[in-house]
Amino acid sequence: MPTRTHGDEIPFFFVDVFSDRPLEGNPLTVVPRAELLSESTMIRIAREFNQSETTFLLPSTQPEADWRLRSFTPAGKEAFGGGHHTLAAWWWLAETGALRLGDSGGSFTQEIENRLLAVNITCNAGELVSVGNSQASAEFGRICNDLAELAAALDLSITDLGTDILPAQVVSPHLLVPVRSRAAIDEARPDFPRLGAILHALEGGGCYLFTRDTIQDGSIAHARFFNPTLGITQDVATGSAAGPLACQLVAHHLAKDEKTLQIEQGYSMGRPSLIRVTRFWKCRANFRKGLHLRQRQSEDLRVVIKNKSNTSKICAGALIGVTGSWACRDKGRTRSNECRILPSKSLVFHSNQQRLRATTTTQLLKSTIMKFV
Repeated sequence: MPTRTHGDEIPFFFVDVFSDRPLEGNPLTVVPRAELLSESTMIRIAREFNQSETTFLLPSTQPEADWRLRSFTPAGKEAFGGGHHTLAAWWWLAETGALRLGDSGGSFTQEIENRLLAVNITCNAGELVSVGNSQASAEFGRICNDLAELAAALDLSITDLGTDILPAQVVSPHLLVPVRSRAAIDEARPDFPRLGAILHALEGGGCYLFTRDTIQDGSIAHARFFNPTLGITQDVATGSAAGPLACQLVAHHLAKDEKTLQIEQGYSMGRPSLIRVTRFWKCRANFRKGLHLRQRQSEDLRVVIKNKSNTSKICAGALIGVTGSWACRDKGRTRSNECRILPSKSLVFHSNQQRLRATTTTQLLKSTIMKFV
């Protein structure tokens, strides 16, 4: 158990995330030097601050990580993954000079539970601009088919739900619920035991209500978040839900051209917040089962296949819809089994198969925030 001397003082800092103005966005408490605290003390401190989460900074236990982060809700539940609770901590580290940054920023690794997650910090001529977490590829889970029960748990009419356009579906790991209007979202008053039972049955985390009826012209969705599984009555801004929502909108062709998607949240709580999710491209290969692309965009692709003599053949193809596939045939034989994506979005395949098939899964997303004070 950590020991402290009588003269030890541990500071704490309030950080407003997802806003460029003080006293807006999602507030979070950052506690450095947390290696001096026991877990039970961290939980009691989080309850005292009563923020949606309080984040504690500790030395990493894995050599690949720069810092270890632990975050607790007022109910004593530990929050994992990347979200505003991690963005705030890294902004504080960058602003206080605890990180070695270049003129354009830098990349770091955070240890959360037993996972290592990437962090990207952007600077302009040495001035801090943004902090971004990389989120894992979204996983599309169960769909809520009992819409009457879901609407009742939210104190809404079933006609308020927009499930004729998008399903109410669990996506990594929250239940995303489309609603027709901002007015309906504002009227939602969840019955938390009832909503919690639905989330438990669907193996979901929190509940993210969203509508495409937005306040800001540049936003693609307006949202509210409830998470009875963690004891969070309502969250001001939820990065861990905004990333999966952006992925769902892209998957259903409701955000085809935007590279950066903006989601607004917190207006009903008097804390306007803007969450920006940036799409980036990446793919992985398993040639025994085919090449699986982490991509969900229907667009033409230019493919270069290199054979043994290192000569190239160019084939054209297209991803067709969310569940479609792309196929290419190469008469030459190749020897290696690598795949990488080029900045031009061309795909370079190296395989010992004569037929390559790419089936769509889900694209990777990177959450970012703009400068806040």
